[in-house]
Amino acid sequence: MTFFRKSIIFAVGMSKDIRTYFYRLFSWLSHRLSAGNTGGYGVHSPMLFELTRNVMTDRNVYYCFSSIEQQRRFLLSSSESVYVDDYGTGVSGVRRVADIAVSSLKSPKEAQLLMRIAVMKHAKEIVELGTSLGITTAYLASVGSDVRVTTYEAAKEVIRQAEKVWSRLKLENISVVQGNITESLVSYEPKGQFVDMAFIDANHTGDATLNYFNTLAHFAGADSVYVIDDIHSSPDMESAWHTIQERNDVTATIDVYSMGLVFFDKNLEKRGYKVRL
Repeated sequence: MTFFRKSIIFAVGMSKDIRTYFYRLFSWLSHRLSAGNTGGYGVHSPMLFELTRNVMTDRNVYYCFSSIEQQRRFLLSSSESVYVDDYGTGVSGVRRVADIAVSSLKSPKEAQLLMRIAVMKHAKEIVELGTSLGITTAYLASVGSDVRVTTYEAAKEVIRQAEKVWSRLKLENISVVQGNITESLVSYEPKGQFVDMAFIDANHTGDATLNYFNTLAHFAGADSVYVIDDIHSSPDMESAWHTIQERNDVTATIDVYSMGLVFFDKNLEKRGYKVRL
């Protein structure tokens, strides 16, 4: 029996969780080996050079970082429980707020990178799919009081927790839409002509991700940047990522493993970059 056939039999016999673990491990190793910590070199566009050279390597601390991270610590230590309506997995039920914070919140480094990107792109109209407990939303809303953040979340009680976070941070430029995102996103209308930035972090399946992207792509302009979370979390999500890269309206993309950045500027070379954070 060949090694290849043995590997297939072994994979089939493993539980889904173990197979997912090994898939993510191998996809991470593949990204590390194929991605470059280029410092911007090899990137021809001035905008993408600035992004990879300076924004992605920026370690300066914004004024709001400390207060937002204080809210993260508050959530991680919370003893409350909430009912979660999960349209993605179809498994709803009561969960501890602290457990949601551990499993669902973007890391400080990633959430702060999203804010840095929004600052660089002078984003005024931002859409977030998947509010969770509102930490990433808070980072995006902290770009400026003139920024409009519209965030979508299915779980009503999770939204209440997020709204407490925003209230404590005195953020008043966030609009939240509760319900099945696939259904509610259809009626979204940007205040201006374009969505400057979108962060897609909701139902992490390929079909749902493509549906979200296809809906929001109608509002993408030349200066827009759309960020898709967990592009390597499963073969399904990786396939969706490749489908998005191949779209005619998409030019450059940047794969940082945990997230994928998508650009629509026709002056950019159609090329996919892989970068290590």
